[in-house]
Formats: sequence, C-alpha cells, structure tokens
Amino acid sequence: SLKLPATIGTAGQVLKNSSTAGTLEFGAAGKVLQVVTTTTQANHTSTSSSYQNVDELNTAITPTASNSLLIAMLDVSLIRIYENNSHEAQAFVSLSDDAGSSYLTVNALTGRDYGGSGIRIDWSYNLTHVKTAGSTSARTYYLYMKLGQGDAYEFNPAVNENFSTMSIWEIAQ
Repeated sequence: SLKLPATIGTAGQVLKNSSTAGTLEFGAAGKVLQVVTTTTQANHTSTSSSYQNVDELNTAITPTASNSLLIAMLDVSLIRIYENNSHEAQAFVSLSDDAGSSYLTVNALTGRDYGGSGIRIDWSYNLTHVKTAGSTSARTYYLYMKLGQGDAYEFNPAVNENFSTMSIWEIAQ
C-alpha cells in the first residue's frame, strides 16, 4: 500500500500525470457538469441519396467552459435498409454539430446478398464522439442519414416499439 503524508494534496483531488513527463501531481478530478438527452420513437423512411436530418434527435447544449470535453452518445434501436432486386444495400449515418456543413463522423452500414434476390438488413447502432468544447457558445448536435445504395432506409421502423437517444455530456477537465 502507498501512504502519502497528510500535507500533500487536499480532499477531493486526484493523483494525475503532470505536464512534465514522468512526474505526478495532485489536481481536480474531472466531473460531469451537465447531461442533455433527447429520445424519440419517430420513424423516418427515405429513398434520398442526400443527407436528411432526423430532427427529433437534434440535441442542444451550451458548454459552461471552453476546455470542457463534450461527449456525444447516440443509441439507435434500429436502422433498416432495403434492396429488392440487387446485391447491396447501404446507408450512411453521420453526426454533425454545425447543421450539416461538416460531419464529425461518417459511417456506412452495408449489407450484401450474393444470391442477387434482394436484401433487408436491420442494425442497432451506437456511436460515441468526444471533442473539446472550444467555446461556451451554444451548439446543437444533429443526426443525418442518406441512402448509398438500395431502395430505402428506415430509422426506428416500428413506431412506438423502438427508442433512439442522443445524449451530450459535458465533462470538466
């Protein structure tokens, strides 16, 4: 066991790496400053190859400190992609914090049917993205989807049976 003198550190502090390599220091522990959550059962079906906002999951947060970490967590109960006549179905799921001008993440969900008779793919989808707030300006996180290949995609296909959630955590540094 390691026992430190009572004169080192104060209550509530943690031992952490310092800014000097190979040394330790006492400092404040990170803590959760706020959590904002949006949940929806809304269904979206689209055949568009352009990004569509799943607006029921738009989640706004105003950071309390510019050096806070913002952790965006997305939990989608079900995404379904259809293709009735070919070999591949694909949808793109993207997270943005600037209304779709750029994307923090872009993920492709793809399924293949090597028999060529069509395909229906169901996915549960989770995503976590971490970034430094950079300012205390309000921002909104958005979920965007588009069809890459196939006939259509559905978000929360069984209305009132699937729940999807976006949570934004602000963590003090």
